[in-house]
Formats: sequence, C-alpha cells, structure tokens
Amino acid sequence: MSFKDDIKTLRRQSNLTQEALAQKLHVTRQTVSTWETGKNMPSLETLHALSQLFNISLEKLLFNEEIAMKKDKEPSLATQIDHDVKLKSRYRRLTFGLGGLIVLALVSVGILCLGYYKGLGTIDRFDPF
Repeated sequence: MSFKDDIKTLRRQSNLTQEALAQKLHVTRQTVSTWETGKNMPSLETLHALSQLFNISLEKLLFNEEIAMKKDKEPSLATQIDHDVKLKSRYRRLTFGLGGLIVLALVSVGILCLGYYKGLGTIDRFDPF
C-alpha cells in the first residue's frame, strides 16, 4: 500500500472523519484530503503527530512495514523519494550536457561566420557556406 492508502486506512480504522483528523492535527480538512489523494505530503512534524495519534512508529508509517502486511508491488515512500532524487540529478546532468553542446555549436557557427565575413584564409578555405 502507498502512504495515501495507509493514511486513509488508519483514519477509517480509528473511526475518524477527515474533519476530525484535521482538527486533531491542527490542519484543514482539505489538507487531509490532499494526503489521501496523494497530491501532497505532510510535513515531518505532522508525520510525527500522525505516528503518535495512530500509535505506530514513524518508520513504519513512512516505510509501509506494519500497515501493509503483504508485500505489494507499489514502492514505499522512501523508495519513491530516493527515485525522485536520482531522477533530478540525472535531469540536471542531461540539461548541463545539452546546454554545453548547444553553446559549443553556437560558438562554432559564430567563428565560421566571423571568418567568412572577415575573409580569414584558414576558415574561408573550408567554405562551410
């Protein structure tokens, strides 16, 4: 199960409405709804309060160990965060690499254009145009 399903399951097992859970955590009902739909994640302080409210450890809440007794194919929250961090660094390297290639291509075209207009012999000899 995912974090959003775990929160919903724990809330229902405790016979709490979204409004009642929100009041206990000092947040709005809409905030609880965004947790249960997976659109948002609670802060670390709120996660701590949730673990105390439902009487489970913070690690078990985050890593889906106690709530999901059987192993599902859906990854835990920590695995999802780790995957997102790896993707972010991969995209950053890719962006810098492509940016470097574009700058190199623009500089090369600029040098060729300058040589063509100035009539420099070494550049004009290749006649790229």
